[in-house]
Amino acid sequence: MLDSLNTKKKKEKRQERKSKKKEKLKEEKKTSKKNHSEPQTKADDSLQTKSVIKVAEPTKPDSLASFNLFKNHELQPKSTKPSIHYFNNITWLGWILILCYALFILVRKNYRKRLTGLLESFLSNRNTEGATRKDNPIANRLTIVLSVLFLTLMSLFCLQVNTNFHFFDSYIGLTPHNYFRIFTFVFIFYAIKIAVISLIGNTFSATAQTNHHISSVVLYNSILTFFIFPIIAIIQFTPFVSSDKLFVTSFFLLLLFNAYKLFRMFESGFSQLRVGKFYLFLYLCTLEILPLVVLIKLLIS
Repeated sequence: MLDSLNTKKKKEKRQERKSKKKEKLKEEKKTSKKNHSEPQTKADDSLQTKSVIKVAEPTKPDSLASFNLFKNHELQPKSTKPSIHYFNNITWLGWILILCYALFILVRKNYRKRLTGLLESFLSNRNTEGATRKDNPIANRLTIVLSVLFLTLMSLFCLQVNTNFHFFDSYIGLTPHNYFRIFTFVFIFYAIKIAVISLIGNTFSATAQTNHHISSVVLYNSILTFFIFPIIAIIQFTPFVSSDKLFVTSFFLLLLFNAYKLFRMFESGFSQLRVGKFYLFLYLCTLEILPLVVLIKLLIS
């Protein structure tokens, strides 16, 4: 009996041991599964956060070459080198043109007959000295007003030309300061020219010839004011035509006018003053053509 009881107890102990071992194995398997699943979930979470961070962060370009906002556009560069942009208030120029126009109206109203005489002298070369002679006070006032208008408008035109073509860098820009500097230069140029003509007449006892030349210079400059005034206004206030074309046409008109002036001076000097053609040619080349050549040479250089 005792032996049978012992064997039963042994069997029960064995079964308990086996069951405990099975339970331990099950628990170990569960813990191993948990340990394997936790790093995977952590890795998945880290990848998700990284992907979210990558999507959320904006792309920062390393250089301007890799990131350019101005690739697909229709803008074209105007020049490869930097240039100064001159933005000036040009209301003063409009006021000068209005004052010149008012003076034109006063001249036409008060000196209509003298104006017709100037135009006849310009076209037919007749009575040039009578149209601008100094002993006539009315004609003297007329020539003074027209000379002031010529200096004012010629200075404006020179300022526009220099601002557009940049011949002299120190005079660029439609400013009153640059205008008065160019006005002073033009005034000194014509004052020296008239003084040299008078000096030549007094030196060589040819006052009649030099007075005729001075009268011709004043006459043609006075007529030129009527042509240059609309040119300045069109260049300044016409946005529909390019300024380069307007300047080219104005240069061409001025060349025609000067050629006509030289032809009329040569004709009147030969017919009225009875000067030899060779000496008259040298005289006009020295006092009319040479200053223009020197100015053009300065502008080109």
